[in-house]
Amino acid sequence: MSRSLYFVTATAVMLVCGCSQPVAEIAVPNGSAASAVPALDAKHALSQERTARAMAGLEVRGGLLLVVRPIQATPAQAQALLAQARASLVENSWFVCCEAYGKALRAAPGSAEAYEGFAQAAMTDVKTDLAEVALRSALKFEPSRLSARFKLGELRQMAGDYAGAREEWAQVAAASPRFRDVEARLATVAYFDGDAPSARRHLAKAKALGQSVPPQFEALLTSQTEGRP
Repeated sequence: MSRSLYFVTATAVMLVCGCSQPVAEIAVPNGSAASAVPALDAKHALSQERTARAMAGLEVRGGLLLVVRPIQATPAQAQALLAQARASLVENSWFVCCEAYGKALRAAPGSAEAYEGFAQAAMTDVKTDLAEVALRSALKFEPSRLSARFKLGELRQMAGDYAGAREEWAQVAAASPRFRDVEARLATVAYFDGDAPSARRHLAKAKALGQSVPPQFEALLTSQTEGRP
């Protein structure tokens, strides 16, 4: 017996892609699309539930992550919650880590470390908007926290905002040129930002500091330098 098929009509495809004209019908195995919709809905609902748990007692407002329901805790209890959150980064998924850091943050509002940890957990699930507000909150309470500013530069790079990444990493390099591989990172984003001369300067600094530079990237810049009139 032949396998039955049903067709996703042009109307359904138009709704998805935003087309104004009908498109060809697409054959789909009977029942597969229908079963996929509840699965996607369930996954979305689970994601929403996990995000709500991670954000318990917290609220995004004015570009910052604020504590709206603090937890009464002694300094020792707050430190214990922070230690548990650190351990969760190794052992658990992003929302468990965010929930743990959220509790630590509610026990010690203004803790830059808790904000940064929350952001790190969010970044593992590519929740970049949430990570960014957490990092900006960390820097509000501790402007000199280089690790948070470095991560903020990573987020800007991930978003394709090379100028923004350069701005964040330039501040890190000015405070501590040896911090991680910041000069090598600056060379990369300067190049993709269309500033090859700055990329070459940062590359030279990175090599002088012994920072790791991808050989392909170095070869690319060298070849362009040799090819200049």
